[in-house]
Amino acid sequence: MDLINKQDSYFNNELNSGNKLKARYLDIRPINLNGQDLFLITDPYRISPDFIVNSIVVLVLSLLDGKNSFNDIKSIIFKYTGIIPTDSELYNLIKFFEDNLLLLNEDFIKAYEKEVQNLKQKGILRGSLIGISYPEDSLKAEDFLFNIAIDNSNDTNFSNDIISLIVPHMDLKVAKDTYFKSYKLLLDNIIKNDREIENIFILGVSHYYHKNPISIFPLDFETPFGILKTNKNLIEKINYNLKDILKDNYFDLFEDILIYRSEHSIESQIPYIKLLEKKLIAQGKINTEIKIVPMIISYGNIELFNKIIDSFINEIDYKKTVFISSIDLSHVGKKFGDQKSFDPKIYDEKYINLLLNLKVNDLFYFENISRIDGIFTNTFLAIILNKLSIVNEFKINSKLIDYKRYEDKLMDSTVSYASIVYFKE
Repeated sequence: MDLINKQDSYFNNELNSGNKLKARYLDIRPINLNGQDLFLITDPYRISPDFIVNSIVVLVLSLLDGKNSFNDIKSIIFKYTGIIPTDSELYNLIKFFEDNLLLLNEDFIKAYEKEVQNLKQKGILRGSLIGISYPEDSLKAEDFLFNIAIDNSNDTNFSNDIISLIVPHMDLKVAKDTYFKSYKLLLDNIIKNDREIENIFILGVSHYYHKNPISIFPLDFETPFGILKTNKNLIEKINYNLKDILKDNYFDLFEDILIYRSEHSIESQIPYIKLLEKKLIAQGKINTEIKIVPMIISYGNIELFNKIIDSFINEIDYKKTVFISSIDLSHVGKKFGDQKSFDPKIYDEKYINLLLNLKVNDLFYFENISRIDGIFTNTFLAIILNKLSIVNEFKINSKLIDYKRYEDKLMDSTVSYASIVYFKE
């Protein structure tokens, strides 16, 4: 331990005191590089750079859980690998974690708070999908997203207003046909019924660590078609009302703001909504910009969801509002922990039937064998739509627009996704 005792005193004290080191939340995914099985470590907050590492590095990172001492880590590494790292090797690795802000400590917290402040000052978020999942150039982006030759005629046989859509958040390059069907259907319906749309709620799924059950992103989004604005006045009202409703149980709706840098369940809808606005303005159907309320529903229960919905249900005009639930369905196969991939259709059909009929309790308590990732988000949506129908005395009908499965043969895995439309009966 002589070498460690020569290092800076703060880190040395942390290693050997009761305040054991703890790694923060990171996204770790297996990759194969040049025939070698490795891991990609990425930071959903986009504070730390990406790293490609071997399994021992991942093991050490996992052992930094706030419970293990320096010697505990050495012993566990030997138990699982048969390798005994020197004090110098282990120290240098942990110091590397600290220097790159991978540990949950004061340095990371300061960096996090600085990034949040910088983002708020900028007021606009440029998403991580621009130039990767779809083109950055506006003409190329529109051609990629919306100039698709698909017969949508069978899906437009209803005339009443669309209130909500379930849309995938699958990679746009994989599922753009389904995205297009959904948003073309909404565009045609708005034009046909001469509607004025003010707000679109995007209800997203949390793919990363979320401290609070629900969060709202209060800033604007950059798109190839211009800036898509959030409804800041409405968001402030929701926050104010929620404080009154939850009282001592109130949580900060904006605390998880930085996770939106990487959350594709929100961002995947952003270019389509801005393009929708652009087309409606061009046709003279709306005079003002459409504003969004981006929300991530991470966890919670039916009682809490009801209270949160009560914070905005009376603040909106449902005739001028659309709700988008951004979810995918089953995730099965080796990539997701199964021995092999299998057809999840039987589970999807059961779940889709519950969605079509807005069965709140059944949706929430669904036996999620195939890892459908929209359980909380769709329960939240179902409560919203049921409340709207009761308060405004109308019935809601629904229709399955599309259902597909994407097979990743390399990873022996399958992800399914669907589009569902809800409209006034």
